[in-house]
Amino acid sequence: SYLFISTILISFILLINGIKPTINFNDPYFFFFSAVASLIPLLIFGCYRIFKIRKETIKDIGLGREKIIQGIFFGLLTALIFNIGINMLDYFLQSVGIRNTEVEILPILNSLDLRLVLIAVPVVIIAPISEEMLFRAYYFRVYLEQGKKLIAYILPAFVWSSLHLSLYNFIPIFIFGLLLSYTYKKYNNLYTPLFAHAANNGWAFFVFYYL
Repeated sequence: SYLFISTILISFILLINGIKPTINFNDPYFFFFSAVASLIPLLIFGCYRIFKIRKETIKDIGLGREKIIQGIFFGLLTALIFNIGINMLDYFLQSVGIRNTEVEILPILNSLDLRLVLIAVPVVIIAPISEEMLFRAYYFRVYLEQGKKLIAYILPAFVWSSLHLSLYNFIPIFIFGLLLSYTYKKYNNLYTPLFAHAANNGWAFFVFYYL
């Protein structure tokens, strides 16, 4: 679609130029509303295309109640495997002098208060739901149905990774996107990438603020 093509172009330009959105990360309230404002349109568009245009149901995209337990188990397992691998990569990069300086712009909040919740909710709940509905439940499935298997895996993962606007984390996020698509296809269960995504974000959030 035109939206997807324009998203690719904009993401690529931003990524190459290292441009980041003007967000005051030291203001959790502004971070919350900025994150929600950027994520909710993704969810609305994905749901509109899936349920209104394609006339699909919750079960069609792999969200039946009978799949919840399986989705939780394999989702958490996927997140665990990915984090083990990514931590090994991060350790190697730091050992050769490559350090992730992007986390330094995040606010330091050491107490569990409203400000911390305002950061956690978009990261751990809203982002996984919005992004998995759009990139896995919609775009990935559409390309698969068209017989474009390679594009189905690579393109959504590339755009999803680009939208994070992180040069340091581009490859890890891209690999994670491929892994999420693989688990979705393998188990025909959207709960799996949903819980994997949420668990990964939750773990990263916990490590940064508490370890």
